[in-house]
Amino acid sequence: MHYDVFGLGNALVDVVYHDVTQLFLKEHDIDKGVMTLLDHNRFNLLLDALGSKPSIQSGGGSAANSMIALAQLGGSAFYACRVGDDPAGHFYRKDLLESGVATSVIDQGRIGETGRCLVMVTPDADRTLNTYLGITSEFSLSDVPESELKKARYIYLEGYLLAQKGGVVAVGNACQLAGENGIKRSLTFSDPWMLTQFRAGFDQVLAQGMDLIFSNEQEALIYTECETLDDAVAKMKTFAPSFVITQGEKGALVFEQGQLHQVDGVATKAIDTNGAGDMFAGATLYGLNQNLSLKDSAQFACHCSSALVATIGARLSNQKMAQLKSDHFNF
Repeated sequence: MHYDVFGLGNALVDVVYHDVTQLFLKEHDIDKGVMTLLDHNRFNLLLDALGSKPSIQSGGGSAANSMIALAQLGGSAFYACRVGDDPAGHFYRKDLLESGVATSVIDQGRIGETGRCLVMVTPDADRTLNTYLGITSEFSLSDVPESELKKARYIYLEGYLLAQKGGVVAVGNACQLAGENGIKRSLTFSDPWMLTQFRAGFDQVLAQGMDLIFSNEQEALIYTECETLDDAVAKMKTFAPSFVITQGEKGALVFEQGQLHQVDGVATKAIDTNGAGDMFAGATLYGLNQNLSLKDSAQFACHCSSALVATIGARLSNQKMAQLKSDHFNF
């Protein structure tokens, strides 16, 4: 079997809370709108504090969400990650396979706790992520089956993996292997906090060569150390021949083949932005694998992300994804 995309990323079970107040975030010293890594004790303290609020459990991890979106659209995806031999890990494996994503985790029986992420959605639709990595913090070369990677047209690298030395080594090796086998390499910056705390890992991976970068506006400004978006765009051109800078409801800036394009957003009332960037990347990669241009792929992705933020949760139903594909793919 061949894959449109081979993804590498964290395996996390999301525990999603809606209508979390900004006062709650302030009282518990939680940075709003970004991802923060927690140790086990801090995670359990926050879990207890949130305990009385209704929650939804779902399979998560940024790149996993992207691979699932691609599979829902009809693409073929493989996801390399690490889970523990625990109830959360069993749930995660089952969720991936039922979503149509091939994975090597079915062969794992590692002792350890599967990672979890507290997803706190505030009334302004912003999402705040507090993550306990658990066993995914031990992600390493052994979690990346090279024989499966070589079957892919693209690899998709989750920036969150670069928080750990083993992740940096594994991502770097995957980049090298992809380059040697003519596989397109794509990377998501993942989160502003990651770029401030683990910049060296991003520098190391990008130095090996990257074909496509996914970023949002804030991330682009932080990584390029620029004050204006125009300056950030100019500097991004030195990191990869193609990139996308998402701009929320305004759409996205797309750079490909030496040309910069503005892709318009799709107006909607956002109620939950959790997973919007993941959906965007998955839909874009699907379009590219259907031989669309990056610009047209990003336009399709804007439709998918717009539909997602108008609903609760980091995924859309298979039926909704099929409708989006039918309505917008041949624009």
